[in-house]
Amino acid sequence: MKGYGKSTYLKELVEGETSLAIVDTLGEHKEWCPECPGESIREQVEMLAEPPEEFRWSFMLNPSESESHLDYLCKAAYRAGGMTFVLEEADYFSSANRDCEGMELLIRYGRHRGINLVWLCRNVVEVSRRLSSQTDAFVMFRTAEPLYIEKLAKRLSPEIALEIQSLPRFHYLICQPGQSTEVIRGVTRGGGGSGNGVQAAAETEQERAEEDDSRGT
Repeated sequence: MKGYGKSTYLKELVEGETSLAIVDTLGEHKEWCPECPGESIREQVEMLAEPPEEFRWSFMLNPSESESHLDYLCKAAYRAGGMTFVLEEADYFSSANRDCEGMELLIRYGRHRGINLVWLCRNVVEVSRRLSSQTDAFVMFRTAEPLYIEKLAKRLSPEIALEIQSLPRFHYLICQPGQSTEVIRGVTRGGGGSGNGVQAAAETEQERAEEDDSRGT
């Protein structure tokens, strides 16, 4: 749901990154991540393919060429390697059986080039299986749409889907399907949390376990 913490979490997650590219589809992050100085698509692609040692750039896609613009940026990032590449509104560009060629390159082989791929969307079950299957961790905020909840229950678990429906603003769950059955809970800095991403979430879970142990004794 809009306003429940995705963008806030992203800002906290990448605040220490020194090589950062954000495909800022709706222009939500340019206040803290400056727009790439390249004026044309070609200039932006050339700069991202051979970036300086440290950079933090956001990219607003050309509305009339959004998919080809994204495709070129993905390929430029792959060529450069060694960066965190963020894609906002991933479900606009990725669907059940479709990813652009550049996205597919990052999804399949980006890790071999030192690419840390972060993607945001409104509904995780609408992106391609290729993208979701190569994702290490899902950070889930409140979702109330019944159809989304039904699909989440099948993809993750009925218990997680049920909890996601009632998450307060800025609260999230971290799930790592195939790696761990543990569900980590946390709060972004905007909601009064420490803003330390997974570490903060893990601390929250540990505190909850300690409280349960103390009640048991």
